[in-house]
Amino acid sequence: MNAIDALRSIVASLTTRIDYACLYPSKVVSVNADKTVDIRPENPKIPAMSSVAVRGLSGIDVIVVPGAKMLLGFEGGDLSRPFAALQSWEGMQEVRVGGGLRPVARQSDVVMLAIPTPVLLTGVMLPPPAIPGAFTATAIIPTPLTGVILTGSDKLKA
Repeated sequence: MNAIDALRSIVASLTTRIDYACLYPSKVVSVNADKTVDIRPENPKIPAMSSVAVRGLSGIDVIVVPGAKMLLGFEGGDLSRPFAALQSWEGMQEVRVGGGLRPVARQSDVVMLAIPTPVLLTGVMLPPPAIPGAFTATAIIPTPLTGVILTGSDKLKA
């Protein structure tokens, strides 16, 4: 390499433009109380950033832990509007849909069912019992019972 090539290499390394329209692999350093993240890009030319919003689909919140792999982007290529997007399931703690806080079960999952006891039963007995007619009874059903979810949402899959 001659002196001119060496000088070009030095100038290029000092003046490399950062493309703010790209997504940059990064790691979460910490998670803030407001669910924003402090993030460190793998590219050493891009500075670490604080209080970066985690983005995804509207109505779906992704909660991550330090060390999570994210993609750092800039809305509209604007350095002042950074966001982090999930890159991998690794480091994801929880996904909340529609602000929900309850666990989700899937079709064919085994579930436990509790029935309030005692249960008041009323009905009509038909023949062949010895005494057909109306009845009222109280039953104590041992709980919890085990069952299987038979149906689910066509729009949410897990």
